[in-house]
Amino acid sequence: MAKEVVENVTTVNGGEKNENTWSNLPTLIVWMIKDRLDFPTNQRFAVVCKSWHEASLSYTINHQSTTREPPPWIMMTREVGESKRDFINISTGEKYTIDLPDFRKTIVLYSTKGWLLLVKVTTHTERNFFKRYVDTDTDCPFFLLNPFTKAKIKLPLIPHIPEPYGAFTVVDANPQIVVLASAALFNRRALPCINLWTIHVGVDQVWSQNSSTWQLPRTISMIPRVLIVGQVVYCFNRHSQAFVFDLLNSQFQDPMKIEAAEFSIEPPFCVMENRGEIYKVCHCLDCKNWKVTIMFYRLKTNSDWEHLNSEELKDKHWYLISRPEYQCFVLKKKGPCENYRNQMLDVDYNEYSKMHFFVAHEVVRKFPSDLSTTVRFRLIKDWVDMG
Repeated sequence: MAKEVVENVTTVNGGEKNENTWSNLPTLIVWMIKDRLDFPTNQRFAVVCKSWHEASLSYTINHQSTTREPPPWIMMTREVGESKRDFINISTGEKYTIDLPDFRKTIVLYSTKGWLLLVKVTTHTERNFFKRYVDTDTDCPFFLLNPFTKAKIKLPLIPHIPEPYGAFTVVDANPQIVVLASAALFNRRALPCINLWTIHVGVDQVWSQNSSTWQLPRTISMIPRVLIVGQVVYCFNRHSQAFVFDLLNSQFQDPMKIEAAEFSIEPPFCVMENRGEIYKVCHCLDCKNWKVTIMFYRLKTNSDWEHLNSEELKDKHWYLISRPEYQCFVLKKKGPCENYRNQMLDVDYNEYSKMHFFVAHEVVRKFPSDLSTTVRFRLIKDWVDMG
């Protein structure tokens, strides 16, 4: 395939193609070709010959096309302390292992267009549960990493932000704005408020901290997901209530009146964004039939979710994980993952067996049926956007 990519740029001597020069492309030409290849093709391209491998080592900017919607990959972490991460393409079965020292003691907070937002963590045991906290002993616990190009952007230290969650934007292949929030979002010893930290990459030297001025019931105590749409940040609690922050004027929008009684136990959900729209998927138990049905919604206002019917589910790909704090994806158009069109790919965790299960569901039926269980593993996993 790599030879086909460069077929039109090989030299011609005396009207005949010089077969000895197809690999001797100028470095700039190699970079231009790599700009137009997806993640797995770039990996294969780099090992075709010595010349292309050397040019790939110095390739640092990845100008990906914004019109394509490649499916996300699963990133496997065998041990947080190790430097190796496995990247698996579910649609093709391809797996690549990337070994980088920067991966050691890190977890993924967010990913988009080939970039990962990573944080170095330290593990503590509390009441027989493992909890991960930001490793403040390092000078750079938060950073952005492109595992393909090896590009790294260090972010300033935040002195105290337990159990962080975050998101960031990318423009022309370069990260622009990073937003962090904490799961321990409310100060229980004082007035409850939301704190966000924002930074413009390459412009700001320190984080800007922003706090809400309004109070919320103390029952709303966790923010498992953060999304950015345009210049608006959405923070979601475990009841899928959205709290909105405007990046342009650095202010929180006044939330709708919320009563603590409104927050009953809600079924597990995943929330995700695609092309400016936010979606939610809930796993609901039908007590009458003792079956789990899966409901799909689109966000209309900060607290109002619109139910999606079967027609609106067509030609969509859903990539989910059982816990809401993990990143999930939905692709709105037909993409390269045709085998899973109109299906939901769910990675679930079984507490009893301590194993993860990768299951495909048909989503256009009333009760989605399991189509296949293709992967079982005891590793930490994340859906990541490799660009």
